Amino acid sequence: MMKPLTTILDNRLVGILDKYDTVNSPGKTLVERIAKQQNAPKVIPVIGMQGVGKSTMINALIGEDILPAEADETTCIPVEVKYGEPHAEVFHVGEGKPFDSVNDKDGLQQYVDNNFNPGNEKNISRIVLYRKSDILKDGLTIVDLPGVGSLTQANQQTTANYLNTCCSAVFVVHTIPTITRTESIFIKSHLMFFGSAIFVQNDWGETAAEIESSTSFNNDVLKNVANEAGYKGDTGIVIVNAYDALSGSLRNDKGLINSSNITSLKSKIKANADAWDSINTGNTVSSIAFAIEKAIKTIDNKISELSMSYEEVKAQKTKDVNDYHAQTDKINQIINAFKGKLNTTETEFCELAKTKINEFTKSIQAEMERKINGGMVDGDDIERAFLDLQESKYPNLCNDLLPILFDIKNELQNSFDEIGEIYLNDSEEGDYTSYNSGTKAKGRGESSAWNIAGGIAGIAGGSWFAGTAAGAAISSALGIATAGVGFIVGIGITALITWIGRRKIENEMARTKAEIIRKMKPTYREINERLVSDFTSRFTEFRDNAITAFNTIITNREKVEADMKRHIDDKPADNGEHTVLESDKNYLQTKLNELSK
Repeated sequence: MMKPLTTILDNRLVGILDKYDTVNSPGKTLVERIAKQQNAPKVIPVIGMQGVGKSTMINALIGEDILPAEADETTCIPVEVKYGEPHAEVFHVGEGKPFDSVNDKDGLQQYVDNNFNPGNEKNISRIVLYRKSDILKDGLTIVDLPGVGSLTQANQQTTANYLNTCCSAVFVVHTIPTITRTESIFIKSHLMFFGSAIFVQNDWGETAAEIESSTSFNNDVLKNVANEAGYKGDTGIVIVNAYDALSGSLRNDKGLINSSNITSLKSKIKANADAWDSINTGNTVSSIAFAIEKAIKTIDNKISELSMSYEEVKAQKTKDVNDYHAQTDKINQIINAFKGKLNTTETEFCELAKTKINEFTKSIQAEMERKINGGMVDGDDIERAFLDLQESKYPNLCNDLLPILFDIKNELQNSFDEIGEIYLNDSEEGDYTSYNSGTKAKGRGESSAWNIAGGIAGIAGGSWFAGTAAGAAISSALGIATAGVGFIVGIGITALITWIGRRKIENEMARTKAEIIRKMKPTYREINERLVSDFTSRFTEFRDNAITAFNTIITNREKVEADMKRHIDDKPADNGEHTVLESDKNYLQTKLNELSK
């Protein structure tokens, strides 16, 4: 059985690793990584369309009727559910400390119910709810995320943060109606964040035939969506009667709990959370092995210098610098190729977005004017028709624009895969897959050293290379770029649907058809301008963040090369150092053996 990582990575090992790599300080970086990993929460958001029953499902999971679920329209407040003494803390947007504490469902309702906090006028970023539920005991945090139609601009970043740090996700869908076109786009746009997801179909008491038919249809939809999004995980549906599960918990009725199938959902959530721990540990073990192998290689080079002349050592170091520089040139070629693709895609995307958004708004305008000329003059009827048209036509707009975004996301992934291969080649023949506690990490010949899809297979789980300072810096910058992609494909789309859905038509408008049509024209222009601005600005943000990630890679390599050049004229190691070198190498070999147990 392998020793704890904190025992393996002792002070002597940290000192040796940092002594032979003063630029990257891998020992210090690994210590920080393990500390952060031990304190990091395991976040699983519950995601779905507005009104699909997410809050009821979470209540069922924790066995308590605490989250408001009866409101006609909830607001945009993410609610974290963690283990602890029962209470809830409320946070304003942009503030790190809670400004209010509530203790019951009525208190929560003042913030999450649109009747008490319309449009999130109270400017709340999140609520942290503490409960002593068994499912939360091992550090799991379940998050009730806003559904489509309930997210505002102010909370986009808060929601993006959850998606970029989660270890899995639970998607909740209805039995009746089955997954709609808008819902399928919503799921597809969010799947890019996850290496693993759980799909739950809420059973609200439909007949067995209805459930069977709906499940069959929804399974087919999810398989197609996963294929289009490049998602490789399981898409099987868990059917849960959340109401029965909650009722069973409140009544201590084990039969009702078992028949609700909530236990199956809890088991899947626990399995994904455990897998997250296992993969994190395996990647960290591989990172330690990677750093040790590099240190051993450096020591071997120093020992070989003992039999070489000063001129021979200098010539070898000069060759090493030139080889490293040549590899950096290859990386620059990859980066420049992507930048060219990025610039071209941005131009194409912005032009297409303007064209398709213009078609979208003109189509809505034409339909509305046809309805008004046909006799629709009541304000409530106009408002409902206006919202229905947007909901029915918006999926077509998304389908027109999403392919470009997925393509550029894949281009970015491919670029980082190529760069990862160059780093592997820099590392010579070290085997970094033999020390990972049964969890296979990326090794020589395998792609995706970093995976911008996120989730269990992604950045948050870390890669074998993230244990070095260079890898940590690159992974951090990659996280920025990932957030940019998600902002466009996931959060941005959610926010756009929300903003459109909340656009109201005044009930007091004039009753003549011509006057109604005239009064509505500024609304179409406003929708058009807002959509164009949001889509194009999101792409610009992604572009800037991707370039930041690339710049981080080049800056790090420049630092390493500069350090290599500084040591070209150093005198070779003398025989007096041989004992120290051999002692350090033997200790490193001992640590490798500990990792392999």
